[in-house]
Amino acid sequence: MNGITGWRMQANEPQCLSALLTQPEEGALVLTRAQALQLLETRREALRREGLVEWGEGILPQLAKQFAHSAYLDRQTYAESLERLAALFYHCRAQAGEWVTDEHILEFLSTRFEGVCGGDFERLEELAQERFCREG
Repeated sequence: MNGITGWRMQANEPQCLSALLTQPEEGALVLTRAQALQLLETRREALRREGLVEWGEGILPQLAKQFAHSAYLDRQTYAESLERLAALFYHCRAQAGEWVTDEHILEFLSTRFEGVCGGDFERLEELAQERFCREG
């Protein structure tokens, strides 16, 4: 990876961190600063692994907000679950190509996780692979 690409992937981190730490609505799960920083590290690794670049604050604040009221997550599992969901999101983003929006992927993950998957990450990963994997 060249220096410019590395800079692009990390330039938006302060904006993303601020959005992740913004007080959510009452009753929502929240991240500590340390958990948010770890989530940013997970994002860096996923972007590098998937060959993606993200602009603006990125998808993480939306992801956190989408799952902050999940029936299947609690304070003990929230941060680790967001890391797993972020890695899955970026994998789907890389597989889906340009034919699908970030919002579509996020909505797919959220509705399946809360619905047919009943909080089962393995099942969600299977469904996402079926939905977004491009045929080679």
